Amino acid sequence: MNRRLVNYVFYMALIANVAVGQAVRMTSFDFNQDPLLDGWRIYGQSELFNWDSVNGRVNVTWDSRLPNSYFFYPIGYELNRHDSFGVGIDFYLDEIVPGINPTKTAAPFEIAMGFIRVADATGPGFLRGTGVNSPNLVEFDFFPDPGGEWIWGPSLTLIIFSTNSSHYSHGGFYPGELVPGVRYRLEMVYDGSSGTLLGTLYTNGQLWVEIPVAYLPPTFTDFRVDAFAICSYSDEGQWPGYEGSIYARGWVDNVVLSVPPPPVQELAGQVRKVDGNRIWEVSFLSGTNWVYALERTGDFTNWEVVGEMVWGNGGRLTLVDTNPPIDRAFYRVVAHKP
Repeated sequence: MNRRLVNYVFYMALIANVAVGQAVRMTSFDFNQDPLLDGWRIYGQSELFNWDSVNGRVNVTWDSRLPNSYFFYPIGYELNRHDSFGVGIDFYLDEIVPGINPTKTAAPFEIAMGFIRVADATGPGFLRGTGVNSPNLVEFDFFPDPGGEWIWGPSLTLIIFSTNSSHYSHGGFYPGELVPGVRYRLEMVYDGSSGTLLGTLYTNGQLWVEIPVAYLPPTFTDFRVDAFAICSYSDEGQWPGYEGSIYARGWVDNVVLSVPPPPVQELAGQVRKVDGNRIWEVSFLSGTNWVYALERTGDFTNWEVVGEMVWGNGGRLTLVDTNPPIDRAFYRVVAHKP
């Protein structure tokens, strides 16, 4: 399947499965140029991620014996459970070795890709293997069968972890296996209106697996993610006697990210008179899941909020300073998730 067709299929899947008419910002990467020049970043063991300039793709190694490492693209702002977003990505595995650590062979360990919150995922206490120390994840995992006494086989999994890891999604499990030598495409879409995560895998342009939907239970609180990442997780912190480990090599290509647009767009400001008084006002296109405040400073060090905080409405919003200084002032619009 060529790249243009892949992008079209992903776009149509997003429109069909998320909210018709919702604004979407789509960004695609074919890795024909160095991804680090396109905004991608590496955290951790940089040798695990290498740009293949000849074939236009990124070679990836997942090695759980090493510290948490990521090849990631920052979105630039946070998404939460009420936003809709997704990703399409080609990937290929040359080699998969479950149980690479001879002391950690009793259970499977995953290779992963999905949405993270960078500040959490790169923190010292982030341990994916414990199941309770990996907050703010929306991801796809493959757990290969480690053999031995493990009787449940391999699995393909969709999972969402809350902001404090105390809640996670239900469903999202399929007893399938990825095999080396096959080119896969993952299309993963989170629908904020229903709190569901959809995942579909294709091989050679043909539908292979629709993973059962992962959904947020009534007790689920919220999540915050701000980047898409290929994740090589450390296998530290697992329950003694139930540890797993993984080593895998492959590559990724043709990434298409679909996220809501930035919370502030088409920003414009002006001074004008109202009833003989000078005011400063700024207007912009807002988002529906954001709260906005106008801040003012005279030295770029000390900022103060002027006016009231206002919920976004999905349309044009205006914030006003009714008493601007006579000499000079500088303004910024601050947007945050409640």
